[in-house]
Order: sequence, then C-alpha cells, then structure tokens
Amino acid sequence: MISRERPPGVGPEPYPGNGGGGVRPDPRPEPRPPVCRDREVCENHPVSRQRCDWEQVYKTRPVTRYRTVTKYRKEARTRTVTRYREEQRCCETRYRDVFDRQWGLQVQVQFPAGVELLNNETETFKIDLAGTEAAPDVVLTPVSTIFGYKILSKQINKGVATIVLGQIPRYKADDLKEKSLQAFVATPTREGLNYSFLDNGLLPRISSQHQLVVIETATQEVVVQTELQSTADRSNSGSLLINWDYSRDYQVILKVQRQGTVIEGQAVQFEVVKPLSMVLDIGALKDEKRIKPSLRGTLNNVQVLVKDETVPYASVNTRYYITLVRKNALGKNVVLAEKGFSRTALQEGADGFYAMNIKDFGISSSDISNYLKAGSKVQVVVQVDRVTPDGQKIQFWQSANVEVR
Repeated sequence: MISRERPPGVGPEPYPGNGGGGVRPDPRPEPRPPVCRDREVCENHPVSRQRCDWEQVYKTRPVTRYRTVTKYRKEARTRTVTRYREEQRCCETRYRDVFDRQWGLQVQVQFPAGVELLNNETETFKIDLAGTEAAPDVVLTPVSTIFGYKILSKQINKGVATIVLGQIPRYKADDLKEKSLQAFVATPTREGLNYSFLDNGLLPRISSQHQLVVIETATQEVVVQTELQSTADRSNSGSLLINWDYSRDYQVILKVQRQGTVIEGQAVQFEVVKPLSMVLDIGALKDEKRIKPSLRGTLNNVQVLVKDETVPYASVNTRYYITLVRKNALGKNVVLAEKGFSRTALQEGADGFYAMNIKDFGISSSDISNYLKAGSKVQVVVQVDRVTPDGQKIQFWQSANVEVR
C-alpha cells in the first residue's frame, strides 16, 4: 500500500478520528466495553492513510473445580459370641478331730475392803479360760467398774483359781479437770446473769462442789459469790440477780472441787473463767459479718438458725426479722415466710446458734413439702435492729443462700 501526503486545500476536510478526507465515518455501532482485553488491529482502506482502531476479543479458558464431601451414618452392630472352657472340679474331703469331753476351772475373786457396792450399783468383769487342761490359766478383765483394780496375786490349785484384787484410783486427776466441764455459758441480762454448763465429772463415788463468783475485772472486787446446788444430772443452769455497772467489765469464775477415793490423789480442784464485756462495742454491734444465718433439718423438722457473735448486752435491745425467700420458675424472688424474734426471748444453743422452728413462722404445709425438702435452695435474710441505752438505732441486713439437707 502507498500513502502520500495530501497537499493543503485539496480533498475533503478530515473528520475527527480519521486524519484524512474523502472517507465516510464507519456506519457500524460503537463497540461494547471490553470485558476481556483489547488488542490493536490495523485495517487497510482505499485512502491515502492507514487507520488503526481497537476491537474486543473474548477469551475463555476451561476451569476444573473439586470438593471433598464426607458423609456419616450411625448404625448399631451386634454380634453374639459364645465362649466355652473346659474345667474339671474335684471335691476335697477334709477331716478334723472332735473332742467329746470338756474341762473347766472354778474361779474365785477376792475384792479389797471398802469397795462394797450400794443400792443398784453394778460392776462387770470378763473371765477367759486359757492354757491347757494340764496347765490351766484364767484372764480377768474389767469391763465396767466403779473402782479401780489391779491383780495382787493369782493361784490355781486343784481346779480352783483364786484371784486377789487390790484397789487403785479409777480416774486420773487430769480427766476430771477443765476438759470434764463443757458448754459453760454466762449471759448477762437486765436482771442479772444466766449461766449453764455440762459436768461430765459427776460419777459414782465422786463428790463435786460448784461455786460461781462474779468479780469486777479492774479492781478484782467480788460482786456475787454463791454455792450452786448439787444435782445428779450432769447439766446445770440457773440465774443470779446482779445490778450491772455498764461502764465496767466483769469476769465470771466457776470453781469446781472434787473428792473421792476413785480419784488419783483423792481430790482435784480447778476453775473456769469467763470474761463479760459490759462496755458497749458499737463497732461490733454494727458489724454485719457477726450475724450468720443458716438452716438445719428438712420438711417439718427445719430449724432456722441465727448466730449473733456480739456480746449479749443487757442494755441493748436486739430484734431479728427473718425472711425465707425462694426462686420461682421465672427466677424471681418469692417470700415463703417471715417473722420477728427478740434476742432475749431466744435460747442460745451449745453451738452458739439461736434455733427457731419452721412451724413458728406460720408457713403452709404445701410450701413445706414443696420448698423445704432435701436439696431445695432457700435464701435466709436477717434484718437486725438494735437500740442502745442512749437511744442510738442500728439496722443492717445479712443473708445466706442455704441448701436444705
């Protein structure tokens, strides 16, 4: 193809994009926007120049895709297995010698003087036959006795065994001192003092005397001194009339004296001191951690427990408002029962808890059977109201989530 330059002014005017005259615009529609890529294409036209343009070329390629599919299924497989074994069992015949004759020994026990039993008193011994018929022997063992014994001599002559006993102390002195006295409680009241204790040293042939003394701590001045009445019951309780001075502290002393031939040394004495703080500790009265609510028992035997670790000042009026709360199906709190108790009207147990029966709360039988059975969970809320002698009011709450058991 030959192209030459057009002289100026000769031929038709060029149109945009053509660069030459005499050639009409391409009547074809405008190409669509390229979707793959463009390439340059040259075309020859019977004009004096060359025209270049772009055209769309669609290109495809094969694509192979894979995916992994794992499918599961549940199936139960069983099989029957029968196992056998061969065994041979034999019977074994055993023989033993059987004696068709018996032998015995007569036993005589000689007790020392001064150990005679009175009224319904009893002592129990165990006698075992030992040795052989040619050389017999006996063993004497005390089982339950009032006095202490030891074997002084033992003789066996012509089928008769003679055992001579001597008396020794039945109890050690340390066993009858402080550890024999339990649950000693001294509680001041508006009228005076309430006391109680358990004496495990009240044993046969032992004489015990108890003396209760109240002294002022700073001056050691004796306020009250009294002899307690002896009783056969190991529990002892009572009250004393005392005019307290609430600006002072006191001590309660329980003096015990024991006498008897069954005691090591034949006598023992000791004393137990219980401090009484009468000066008000306001910080302790406001401390909610000193209140510990709980539950004990199931169903109709449930007891609501409250432990107040503060001093039971006679001049402080304390009242507990107890509420039992359960959760319903929606998780909301529902009140089972509530009631108020005065501290002075409650009796403190040996464990330090005030116990209130669930029947005193007026709860229905259906609620007891449904919500106070073993495994149920109940929230015990205690509102504590205190009033001091100067009219100061103290109020706080303490709660505990308890499982009925």
